[in-house]
Amino acid sequence: MFSLLNRRDAEIEAELPSALRLIGAQLNFEARFEDVLENAGRGETPFHEEMQRVCAEIKAGAGVPSALAGMAGRTRSLAVKRSVTALAQCYSHGEKGERLKRLADEFSRAQRALLKEYAAKASMLGLAFISAACILPSLFLALIVAGSSVMQEVVSAEGIWLAFALVLPAVLALITIFLWASTPVFTRRRGAGFLTQGELRAVETFLEKKGFKVRIGALALPSFIASGLAGAILLAITEESLQMCVVCSVVFLSPLIAYSILSFLAERKARNAESFLPDALLHASSVCEGMGFEEMIKSIARAGYGELSSEFRLAEKKLELGAGFEEALMGIGKRLNSALVERSLALLSSAYKTGADLGEAIRETAEDAVELFSAEKEKAATLAVQKYTLFAGVLLVPWILGFITRAVSHLDFSSMAELGVKTGGSGALEVGKNAAGIYLLMFACFSAVFIAIQEGEPRKAVVYALAFVPVVLVVFSFAAGSG
Repeated sequence: MFSLLNRRDAEIEAELPSALRLIGAQLNFEARFEDVLENAGRGETPFHEEMQRVCAEIKAGAGVPSALAGMAGRTRSLAVKRSVTALAQCYSHGEKGERLKRLADEFSRAQRALLKEYAAKASMLGLAFISAACILPSLFLALIVAGSSVMQEVVSAEGIWLAFALVLPAVLALITIFLWASTPVFTRRRGAGFLTQGELRAVETFLEKKGFKVRIGALALPSFIASGLAGAILLAITEESLQMCVVCSVVFLSPLIAYSILSFLAERKARNAESFLPDALLHASSVCEGMGFEEMIKSIARAGYGELSSEFRLAEKKLELGAGFEEALMGIGKRLNSALVERSLALLSSAYKTGADLGEAIRETAEDAVELFSAEKEKAATLAVQKYTLFAGVLLVPWILGFITRAVSHLDFSSMAELGVKTGGSGALEVGKNAAGIYLLMFACFSAVFIAIQEGEPRKAVVYALAFVPVVLVVFSFAAGSG
């Protein structure tokens, strides 16, 4: 499970259902086999890297079966070996793509079964996460405050800080790491990874549409230098405390936080385009019968499909300026940074190059898009309960800690003094309250990472953390009251 080699094989396997459907559809358009392999290598994932290597070997003079056999020899995955064998048979016998589509359906069914198993495991881990986040600190807080009130010091101030700032967060970290290690690779959203060229391009395009033409790479170093100086100055002119260290850390990381937010907004634009993709293609297949591919672009551009129509209007303008059909079409997927949109447009581009019938090409592409979009929705629906349980925990955990803090602070231990027992719980209460606040900051961050991993979009952890941190602090302050 933790082997890097196995992880790479799993990443290749995750791409197989969609990749085999894409290759099969292009073979149905009677595209040249070498061109199909080249199209399958467009991307930045391990599968794309393997296909790029296969294409490079073919261009260097190796035969297609030999190059594919080399790919099979570099993996220990039986699913990948079966896929490579099927590809070699399609090439050798001149078959169309039905064999590959059947294999893709088989792999999809296997992934659905794994998804259900993972959902059950994620549900248990989610409950364990909330339980550990709530029960352990609550019992500890009640123990140190109530115990110190009747037995003076149960745990020293340093011990309280150690527990809340290190031990309890470490438990949450272990559960989060176990979730990450147990998460099937195919549950992750497809697309360019964090801080990759594809994502940078999508963010720059998003900013350009808002009127800001910037180069993210050129701004990175100056931004971190400026934020670092600001954080250092802030720390120098204010009273040194753990809270101020947290604030200064946020200031120092503000460029990365800002980039993460922009990436999230750009991704929302891509998700909007993806949601309209199946309907747009089905619409085009019904109204573009007997028309050309250029008319299809104009039809979708004017059909009112949100961000997708907006991108098709840009493609239409590029065609009017003399750009080629493939250049105009594939530019849409690159600007959106959407693997789902890009693969559908790759199918249409392949159909255009081979002279396939437009109606058949669009229907084939629409079926492929519906299948992929349905798979994404099924993943989201399967894990929805676990996600909303954690959202509820973000409200529940600080409320319980705050309630316990307030309840214990109102306990009257004056009668213990009459019996000659020295009391001294107020100091422990104040230390425990401050330490619990820092713990809740860490809890909010781990909750953000936990939910982002479940959703298959780790980059959203920063956005969730920015939302969760003020929520937990406000709820804790409200529940704890003025004491």
